[in-house]
Amino acid sequence: MPQDVAEEFAGLGVVLAHADCAGRSVCPGRRSLQVAMERLPERRAGAFGADVRRYARRWCGFCARRAWSLRVCPRGAIVRAMVKPAATIGFKATLLRPAAPADATWLFVQLPATASNKLPARSMVSVAGTLAGHPLQATLQPDGQGGHWLKVEHALQQAAGVAAGAQVALAIAPVAEEPEPVVPDDLHAALAAHPGARSTWDDITAVARRDWILWIVSGKKAQTRVTRIATACDMLASGKRRACCFDRSGMYSKALAAPTPKAD
Repeated sequence: MPQDVAEEFAGLGVVLAHADCAGRSVCPGRRSLQVAMERLPERRAGAFGADVRRYARRWCGFCARRAWSLRVCPRGAIVRAMVKPAATIGFKATLLRPAAPADATWLFVQLPATASNKLPARSMVSVAGTLAGHPLQATLQPDGQGGHWLKVEHALQQAAGVAAGAQVALAIAPVAEEPEPVVPDDLHAALAAHPGARSTWDDITAVARRDWILWIVSGKKAQTRVTRIATACDMLASGKRRACCFDRSGMYSKALAAPTPKAD
């Protein structure tokens, strides 16, 4: 199963549960898969539902973890798409001030490995919950080491009554509906100047828009970013809906990292 589709399933709390082969390392039969769609949320009946049907016909939700080249589930059992509530992840962490930029008003939290490992993906994960008892909704960023970090804006610091150096309690859970990402100004301008690209951009999911933005901003050089914006507009105009074949976690490309804490 392609990584972007697998992560979208996981991020929504969707589990592809193999009726007969769960617990087996290999499925022993030989027929195509079918999908029970009735338990998916109605809001996912559009493009996402099409993705579920398309990929579930080709991949076994259980076996694909071990044999990604397997095109049909050999057992022939039905794969059921079930939405389960995401479990709340509780932990404590210290609010850190970034070393750069020097005038930054935001702080950040490095998630403990025990908390990060409970998240559905090594890439960005949108969550809701509380920080020091105050409501929180944010997108966790990958740290390039298989973990995540959280940016805490100044407004949230004030609302929660916290400051740099404080240890805070957090409780988070992945959201069921991906929020709209913030579109960088340079990408927004490029899309406005490219109607074909803008048409596709408006039609894709919030997760897909988020991935295009991540691919663009993960470039290490300014010129790389300019080139990627132009390339993204060309690909979107041609009908390409997903930014594929790049490392969303930063673990292999080393293009992503958590901020460096400011020395005391």
